[in-house]
Parts: sequence; structure tokens; C-alpha cells
Amino acid sequence: MNIKDIKPLGNQVVVKVEDKKPETVDTKNGFVISKGVASNNKNVKEGVVVSVGKGLMEDGKRQPLEVKVGDKIIFNWSEEFSMENVTYNIMAESNIFAVIPKNK
Repeated sequence: MNIKDIKPLGNQVVVKVEDKKPETVDTKNGFVISKGVASNNKNVKEGVVVSVGKGLMEDGKRQPLEVKVGDKIIFNWSEEFSMENVTYNIMAESNIFAVIPKNK
């Protein structure tokens, strides 16, 4: 089984979190701290959507998700799981703050 076999239900999204070196901020006193700590946003993450559900049913019609496979997103809350030695997150679409535009 691999990640492409996972089919999220409803409005759920599977995301691979991007491994990024933490950006840092130099303080007046010479300390170096990560921007996440400095801005108090340590729970906000970036990742790439690898699978999406079909959407929720509303008034007998399926409401498709706004995100699609390959979108780079910013999100906060999710459940973590591992497959093939890679860590993924699964969350409801409502936990996604934004889609990051691709460079043109």
C-alpha cells in the first residue's frame, strides 16, 4: 500500500508537510530564535496536498473542495500519520488557511 491508495472521505485532505529549515530572527541581545517562536505561530505549517475527498453532501449535491492535489497550502490543525517512512497530515479543509500561489 502507498499514499496514493489512501482515499480521504468527505471534506478531508491529506498533506505532506514540507521540511524547511527554520527561518531565524536575530534579537537586539544577540539571541537567534525561529520566526515561528518569534511570531507565536509555531502551529502553522506548510505542505503539499497529496489527496482530497469528494466533498460533503449539501441539499443532495456534493460540494467539491477548493483545494486540489499539488496545491501548496498553509494550515494549522491536523492529525499526523506515517506511511513508507514519510509523515503525512490529514485534516478537514476548514483547517486550511490559504493556497500559496505557484511562482510564474
